[in-house]
Amino acid sequence: MPKIIYEYPDEERLEVLVLANSPCTPSELLKIEKIPVKPNTLETLRKKLDWLVNQGKLKKKRVAQGNVYWHMSIENYKKKTLMRATEELVRTDGRFDES
Repeated sequence: MPKIIYEYPDEERLEVLVLANSPCTPSELLKIEKIPVKPNTLETLRKKLDWLVNQGKLKKKRVAQGNVYWHMSIENYKKKTLMRATEELVRTDGRFDES
């Protein structure tokens, strides 16, 4: 299950959905896209993240305390992993062990 981490320079929380063992802060999401993070105030981060959402590079989901952002490469990674697992299941020879 992905874990939610909190990090803000302004001491306010921005929820970022991250893959297990792959922590992603708002600053790291911007680094993935090679976008400068300074000055990294709350409003600047929000504007940059929302811009990336509009570009189709991030996904955003509203939650009670704010928004959850995650990078499309994380979404694509999950899809690829699921597809690989499905292909491996389909590749079995079809015989079932009924012991």
